Amino acid sequence: MRHVLKNSGTREDGEELYQDVVFEIYLNIKRGRYGEDGRGTFEGYFWTIAKRRWIDKLRKRKPDVYELPSGEEIPDTPEDEYLKNERILAIRKYLEQLLPDEQEYIRLYYFAKKSIQAIADYFGTTYGSAQQKLNKIRKKLRKMIADDPEFGTSLF
Repeated sequence: MRHVLKNSGTREDGEELYQDVVFEIYLNIKRGRYGEDGRGTFEGYFWTIAKRRWIDKLRKRKPDVYELPSGEEIPDTPEDEYLKNERILAIRKYLEQLLPDEQEYIRLYYFAKKSIQAIADYFGTTYGSAQQKLNKIRKKLRKMIADDPEFGTSLF
């Protein structure tokens, strides 16, 4: 029981596990799969089966996820709102410093939600070139943000 309680289980889980283990040992004895052959004690045999069954149960268990009623979101704290606004202002500042075609890449990809292929078609280039250009622009933005003493690495 203590093993289950220490390892993400409840009292009911422990009781159920105990019943499962006793039943499994009963079946093993009945089938001749257990015998006192000097390789260990009955207690050790019991705990080995119990630990393995508990691990199996934990693997199969789905994570507990709390779902909010549809359309409802967890509200941001005032601090979260402030940080979000600061990030938006900073990103706007840095976007304005980009070249016009770089701004267009960012606008199409992040705000218009266009695919890289659609952006490549728009600029008359290949998929690989558009992807490489977008990566260079992101790297440039990261460097601009990291070099800014006001924000540095704390922005993201």
